[in-house]
Amino acid sequence: MVLLTQPRQRSSATDSLDADVVIVGAGIVGATLACSLLDSGLRVVLVESKPQSVGLQQQRAYAITLLSADIFRGLGLWEAMRPNLTACSRIRLSDGAYPKVVWLDSQDLKRQDEVVYVAEHNALLKPLYEHLERSNSLRWCCPAQVQSVDYLPSCAEVTLNVDGQQQVLRSHLVVAADGAQSPLREAAEVSTKGWGYWQSCIGFTVRHEQPHHNIAYERFWPSGPFAILPLPGNRSQVVWTAPHDEAKAIAALPEAEFIQLLEKTTAATWAGWSPIAPGGCFP
Repeated sequence: MVLLTQPRQRSSATDSLDADVVIVGAGIVGATLACSLLDSGLRVVLVESKPQSVGLQQQRAYAITLLSADIFRGLGLWEAMRPNLTACSRIRLSDGAYPKVVWLDSQDLKRQDEVVYVAEHNALLKPLYEHLERSNSLRWCCPAQVQSVDYLPSCAEVTLNVDGQQQVLRSHLVVAADGAQSPLREAAEVSTKGWGYWQSCIGFTVRHEQPHHNIAYERFWPSGPFAILPLPGNRSQVVWTAPHDEAKAIAALPEAEFIQLLEKTTAATWAGWSPIAPGGCFP
């Protein structure tokens, strides 16, 4: 998320502005920011290029830290989110062929119930959207495409395409919450430092025959991490990282061969596991 213009104090000279804050991007980051501003007294406009229904259908899952959970609690959203999340009481970490394992346990963090939460995209975004829809202080522009942003001495002018019609919003502050490869950030020539990874990630959901006991697993192989993140309904999100060509080949395998390789990789990830000695390292 990038702030593209600096906020200024409101005055009678700027009452003609359409908004105090324009947030471009209504994903989890943009929607969370919008929720946090609802009681600020600021005029907020949330711009999203895709219909809400499309955003809610995104298939991925996230590991939610305890601090992130506290943010949602502070916004009054946690009770709506919590039934559709998995609270992991333990995390099992291992590294390559190294025979020992590290357990992170809720008791190690002096939390009685959880170390981390795992949430599907919809479980987070839907309560955010429902909270925003109930507010009278927020204006939605969705779907709407940003055509340009002009930075003037006293404000920014955001030109939108809404149903084939141009619309201009004048605001003190523009927030670029439009993704990691933010077009707004690039257009504003905000520099970043980064690099291209030599790996790709395969993500999918599986249903377990046996209970997953709310335990998350991750092994850091030389080719990339392999993680199993528990979800509600005795399901898990699998995050399988491999070099680009290898990942493409894995994803293109016939179903039977894919499952066979998945079982082999999962067994290797669990290798050395022992039900005793919770916490710390052990062979």
